[in-house]
Amino acid sequence: VMCAGEEKEEEEEEDPSPFALPDTAAEYPLWLLCLPWYATFTVTVPDCGKAGKEGWYLVSFGMSVFWISAISYGMVDAAANVGCILDVPEVIMGTLVLAAGTSVPDALASIGVAKNGFGDMAVANAVGSNVFDIWLGLGLPWLVILPSRGGFEEVSTRMLWPSIFILAGVLAVYYISVALNSFKLVKQHGYMYLTVYALFVVYSIVGVWRLDIYELKKDATAAVAVAVNATNATATR
Repeated sequence: VMCAGEEKEEEEEEDPSPFALPDTAAEYPLWLLCLPWYATFTVTVPDCGKAGKEGWYLVSFGMSVFWISAISYGMVDAAANVGCILDVPEVIMGTLVLAAGTSVPDALASIGVAKNGFGDMAVANAVGSNVFDIWLGLGLPWLVILPSRGGFEEVSTRMLWPSIFILAGVLAVYYISVALNSFKLVKQHGYMYLTVYALFVVYSIVGVWRLDIYELKKDATAAVAVAVNATNATATR
């Protein structure tokens, strides 16, 4: 039987330090890779969970948003460069690489709250993150960048409509599958959703990239030609 004092001591036990040496040699490469980030976040993001730093929560939140934004910008720039070098369409880099990278924190958050018994919160996080990405994730960048580009941005609908239909189809499959099971999530749902995502990956790599069913390479070639012609016209003036 655990007494009240022991329960309180266990609750107040601090999380292990990220600077502690790993227990096994296999963990050292990842630990060394993450060590600079551990140091940076420790210095710049106050731990408002510690005694005496509770009032720093706004600073912690602001710095967390700053680092998420900075790292996301670096990830987007790196993905664009890698895609250019490997001749991978921007659509593929966006839907597979960037989407997966930016959704990992959401997935981990959903797993964490689901393990704690908050299934509704996990589902709301998965659905709400898409609403946030579409309305704010697209609306804010367009609002900021469009004034410097003549007030509009040309978007190719050749890939836009299929993406919209796929998103609508995924949401329909999700809601129908949950409704048919009396709005209860079971392990079979997980297998089904992972299978659907695997099919989407195959469709993106084989159909969109390798077979180029939407003729994205033609659009890219035309865009390069327009840019080259504009550069030549400017140089000859």
